[in-house]
Amino acid sequence: MKEVNSEKIVNRIDQTNTRFSSGILTELRKQEYVFPDFDKEFSSINQSSFVSQGKTGYCWLLSALQCIECFVHNKYNRTDIHFSKEYLIFWDKIEKANWFLEQLFERLPWNPEDRTIRYLLSRAMSDRGQWNMARNLVEKYGLVPIDADEKIKNTGELNACLSMLLRSAAVTLHQAFCNGKNRKVLSQIKDELLTDVVTVLCDRYGVPIKQVSLNSVTFFGIEKAVDPKEFYDRAIAFPFDEYISIFNDGSLSDGYIMDSVFLDTNMVGGISPSFLHVTEEVFFECVLDQVSVGEPCWFSCDAGKFNFRNIGIFDDTIFDFERISPLLEQNLTKSFVNRYGIAGMTHAMVMQQTRCIGNNRWWQAYDSAEFRSNTNHISYLSDNWFKKYVFQAVVHKSFLNTDLFQISEYREVNPWDIFSIGIISVSYTHLRAHETLSD
Repeated sequence: MKEVNSEKIVNRIDQTNTRFSSGILTELRKQEYVFPDFDKEFSSINQSSFVSQGKTGYCWLLSALQCIECFVHNKYNRTDIHFSKEYLIFWDKIEKANWFLEQLFERLPWNPEDRTIRYLLSRAMSDRGQWNMARNLVEKYGLVPIDADEKIKNTGELNACLSMLLRSAAVTLHQAFCNGKNRKVLSQIKDELLTDVVTVLCDRYGVPIKQVSLNSVTFFGIEKAVDPKEFYDRAIAFPFDEYISIFNDGSLSDGYIMDSVFLDTNMVGGISPSFLHVTEEVFFECVLDQVSVGEPCWFSCDAGKFNFRNIGIFDDTIFDFERISPLLEQNLTKSFVNRYGIAGMTHAMVMQQTRCIGNNRWWQAYDSAEFRSNTNHISYLSDNWFKKYVFQAVVHKSFLNTDLFQISEYREVNPWDIFSIGIISVSYTHLRAHETLSD
């Protein structure tokens, strides 16, 4: 292997021009660059239902609920209707724990060194999720209307506790099998282990609501107290089937390929994350068409790239990358950032509006991230940033100018194969700006 020629490198350093001395991004900023006046350019939107995800990774769920609340606001011409987030977070934890134990139970006997088993054990419990996981929760458990959004409890310590509990449960199941216990006894052991998880969650969140009060449902034309599932079915009924998740990582594709991701769901019998691969042009036009008619769009991106969190702006056109290397800007294209692990899907937001300002297009998004100096949970994305770091979007099927029955290929893929960094959306609130996120 070739060693570094330190003498040659030192001779190339210009001691009088240490451009990195006060921060690489500060020094690379184009001096003439000025951000637009977004308050002037964009119309105001209702922010009454915006809520922080706190120190959690539930951006995907809060963003999905934001889309549902916008749908309800239009349906009932009311902007003061809110739904409990923690109600669904409780059930997400229960379902993920049950799914984890079922995966291990069904695979007995298994080898702890098997890649699938190691993948499951490494992700015993987390906040990760996707659009279809939100759909699973809403369609099974319904929604609970509340007067005002609650503060989301932090989940870091809870996840650590549940992960330890579930990995210990994996040991118990494996040892019981090795000791000759039959499937019926093993199933009973699994159920008892899940009860331990329920106990921890009830201690954290309390017992989940079973009935939506009459006072909460009268406005929706329901004449008696009902459970959250019946309330959702009768009063809300978001048309999930009319939407589809599209994906583009910059690769060129002549046909439409549908990927369903194996081992990445939150519910036994639930819908796994799936993605319809489309071209960059189709991806951009679908999101643009949907947002242009006033319909919000759930999307997933890499929020750790060129994010000015103090002002809520995502933009990389402000930097002169050629001062580092002419190859850097050349390689920061969408076709490379995902393939080579430069970027990946790490955060979910909701696209609200778009405007052409001067020679550039900007996008306005609802962002549930916690750490920001402006508290309105609105971020602005430059078009250049959007086209590099937004990979997935959920759009109404009517905006796809293609016959969905002409999908060229259906595939089931492993989560470690489809994305360089990871399939799941996570919170970026614990990370410093400009860092690459991974689960």
